[in-house]
Amino acid sequence: MAASSKWCLDPASVQVVWTAFKTTQKIGVNGNFTALKVSAPEKGAKSLGQLLNALKAEIKLEGASSLSTGNPGRDQTLFDHFFKYLKGPVQIQGQVRNAEGTDKKGELMLHLNMNGKKKAVPMTWSRTAEGAFTAQGSLDVLDFGLKTAFDDLHKTCEALHTGPDGVSKTWSEVALKIQAKLIPGCGK
Repeated sequence: MAASSKWCLDPASVQVVWTAFKTTQKIGVNGNFTALKVSAPEKGAKSLGQLLNALKAEIKLEGASSLSTGNPGRDQTLFDHFFKYLKGPVQIQGQVRNAEGTDKKGELMLHLNMNGKKKAVPMTWSRTAEGAFTAQGSLDVLDFGLKTAFDDLHKTCEALHTGPDGVSKTWSEVALKIQAKLIPGCGK
């Protein structure tokens, strides 16, 4: 990756947005986590790659208010019938590794720790000239030992996940998007 004087992250700009899917037509349901704590080098990094590879995040899920789908009833259902099954402290931890590319686009691995299971999620990323950063990838919740949670959520939402074909389907695949503002030429 090309070098700039320094690269910084605006921590308040970071959002983790997910899309879960229902029905055989694979209709997306979007949401994000509201209890997100991000750490990055305070004085900036020497390169964009160094900044990305230093990013860590922790999401604490302490109730339905820790997530937002725009529907408080859905948030409560997701917490009670899925996220409550996470072992230990109910949280998700992530760390970026192996970020590669130019100053405008590339690939990275998001190392997730959820439910006591660790998995690397490949993502592609891009950054606009204004500094808007977006990384996208997908994961399978079953890879994190969440079959019981997945089955409970599907059973609870069976009617809501039934499409025009009469089939109820909850997908274990979840699309993941990370958005942030990355600032070149910052720091001391």
